[in-house]
Amino acid sequence: MAYTNSWDETAPAGTDAISSGDNEIRQFKLDIRERLNTLLAGGSALANNTDPMALNETTVVGDGGEEDISIRFDGNAQDWHIGIDDSADALVIGLGSVLGATEQLSFTTTTITFNEDGGNYDFRIESVNNPSMFLVDAGENTVSIGGAAPTSHGVDFIVQPPARTADANEEYYVVAIIPTTAVTIPSGSTSALVASLYISKPTATPTGILTAAATLYIKEPADAGNSNYAIWVDAGNVRFDGDLELPAGGITTTKSVSGTSFDGLIVENTSGGISDGARIRLIAANPGGDPYISFSSGAQVISVGIDQSDSDLFKISDASTLGSNDRLTMDTSQFVLGLDLNIAGNFIVGTEMTAPGAPGSNQGRIYFEDTGGKTQLMVIFASGAAQQIAVEP
Repeated sequence: MAYTNSWDETAPAGTDAISSGDNEIRQFKLDIRERLNTLLAGGSALANNTDPMALNETTVVGDGGEEDISIRFDGNAQDWHIGIDDSADALVIGLGSVLGATEQLSFTTTTITFNEDGGNYDFRIESVNNPSMFLVDAGENTVSIGGAAPTSHGVDFIVQPPARTADANEEYYVVAIIPTTAVTIPSGSTSALVASLYISKPTATPTGILTAAATLYIKEPADAGNSNYAIWVDAGNVRFDGDLELPAGGITTTKSVSGTSFDGLIVENTSGGISDGARIRLIAANPGGDPYISFSSGAQVISVGIDQSDSDLFKISDASTLGSNDRLTMDTSQFVLGLDLNIAGNFIVGTEMTAPGAPGSNQGRIYFEDTGGKTQLMVIFASGAAQQIAVEP
């Protein structure tokens, strides 16, 4: 722009009157005021300036002394300031006219801090199609990726991706943890564990009733695929150091076994190969522990497994453990039925016993008993009558 208060920059002649010099000083002051007003008035005056002042060298604000320095922006409804908090060696941007009164953003040599004063100010990052790609909601104390923070239930961190179209013929994951570099364990040291995801138990102080707590909770299985799962382990072993507890009401499934709907725990190999089996393997790492399965109807308990304390015999017991009330014992050479009868090779071996009680209707019980020092093979019928089959010669 053209400035109206011009002044003569040449040195006045020695014969000039003092009034002339005084006039030049007044013109100089008016010119400086007009230029500063044009530069600092802001808004359209600065934006429309056709003759801006060029800064070709470093401009220094402050004199290096121990003092705060700030610039205040006087807004219509809200003032802002930017400056240096010298006591904290921090560059501060905040609300109001007083430096540091309401800090919004501060920079130090080691830290960048948003919302230093802990006010109710959200931090939000937009993407091309999502206005809340990353959101720290101060009022809800929540970090959200992909959407607004929820207000209906307690969540500290939530991922809620917006609707999108996946790339053609590509898998899609809401969250993916893909380590691409190796973790080096220093030579001579021991690392107990390296994992892609570590989750520790939640902490709670229930002054009321806490019905259940879980370190990992999966609400429901997927339902949009041809096959749907709540958990899919694509390869490798699955390890549980604690108990694997099934719901009290059992597992209900619509899986069909031989054309019949089956409710319960199913082990199924779906690979389809003729030689592919479905198996459960129980391994007791402790030499004194027994790998076994216990079945209970409430009134009756049957246990099946290997009794390591008894020469690794395979047993069926009518108790909750093996070695007590064993009803079938098997090793590589023989079957032992109950306590008094076993099958070894091609023959049956029985032990003398007291006559058992009568069986049910249309049944008979065969047993061995001692009579006069001789072993007899006997049968007892439902009536209670006993009949000798053979006697020791």
